[in-house]
Amino acid sequence: MDKKQLAKWYSLAADNYDNWGFLEGEECVGDGIAEFENFVSLCNYKTGEKTLDIGCGTGRVMLSFNGNFVVGIDFSARMLALCRQKGGCLLILADAEYLPIRNSVFDLVTCMGLFEYYPLEIADKILAEIARVVKVSGRVVVDFPNSQVEDSYKLKLLEEKAGNQIFIHEKEEILKTIWKYFTVKKENFVSNEIQFILYPKNKK
Repeated sequence: MDKKQLAKWYSLAADNYDNWGFLEGEECVGDGIAEFENFVSLCNYKTGEKTLDIGCGTGRVMLSFNGNFVVGIDFSARMLALCRQKGGCLLILADAEYLPIRNSVFDLVTCMGLFEYYPLEIADKILAEIARVVKVSGRVVVDFPNSQVEDSYKLKLLEEKAGNQIFIHEKEEILKTIWKYFTVKKENFVSNEIQFILYPKNKK
């Protein structure tokens, strides 16, 4: 996968990003509203929690928390600029594989709509970085495309038409990668996604 190409594509698409799936006649896949609402519900954000949203884009997830210490990371400068216009303050231009953050900072780490762009070897590196920056007492909420749902493959075709590579992994392979760093507290199947609540392995 070509990160530079993907970052460029997202920067070009940024101004219309918040409208995807909502415009009349638009070709879209799955139920984005249900995915978002269920994802945020799983996060169960509590006021005052130090939170990191990886692949924050224009800030849809992170701004829903309305917290004082919510950090967003994305590799698209244009996405971050739009997020800042909407009220996002703590924003970092960075690659999810190399988080410029010290160890054990966050109570909650979220990552929605990111892992479909990465092969498992890179997903492994991102999960390792998440495990590094989340507190032992913290939790993580992520999602992956569901390989058992037809809409995941429709999404893959649409993205590939736009020039983006999409990876749809079998659940067993996803879990093998997750289990290196986390235990799975909960799985949630919504639309064409599997959403996970994860706890650090050494969480008491």
